[in-house]
Amino acid sequence: MMLKRTMTFGLAVVLVGTILGGCSGTEDDTGSGKTGIEFGRGEIPETVPEDFPLPTEAVINATLIDWDRDRTEVSMLFPAEIPVVARFFDENLPNRGYLVESSTGSAVTWTVEFTRDELTGSLQLKPQTETTTAVTLEIRR
Repeated sequence: MMLKRTMTFGLAVVLVGTILGGCSGTEDDTGSGKTGIEFGRGEIPETVPEDFPLPTEAVINATLIDWDRDRTEVSMLFPAEIPVVARFFDENLPNRGYLVESSTGSAVTWTVEFTRDELTGSLQLKPQTETTTAVTLEIRR
């Protein structure tokens, strides 16, 4: 009876270890050696390409880097209405070598999807106020 409990406990420990081991971070594909999730505020994260077009008026709110899934998210505000912000990205992404796959929406929401080499991304535009647009940039590698 004691042996049976010990074996059951041992199997449970191995099972939990295997599950937790599978959830641990692995080195990301960027070669940085970083793992896990990194939060930031106020500046563009290192995982956003240096030549990504952003107007100087953009205010960076929150940022997230998921090193394990090669995903970056940036939340920002633009002092302009959605059509103006959408036009900015539609014109400036191709000028920097990005292919705009789609750019569609209305005055209440707009989505821009783009690619460049191994990078894919999207911009979600939503009105914050009458003259300010909230933009969420997501980049995946």
